[in-house]
Amino acid sequence: MLKSDTLVFIFFFLLSCYL
Repeated sequence: MLKSDTLVFIFFFLLSCYL
């Protein structure tokens, strides 16, 4: 249930770090 939301959150978090 939370897995996909967590993956999306981490994905955007990493993008924020690189950008």
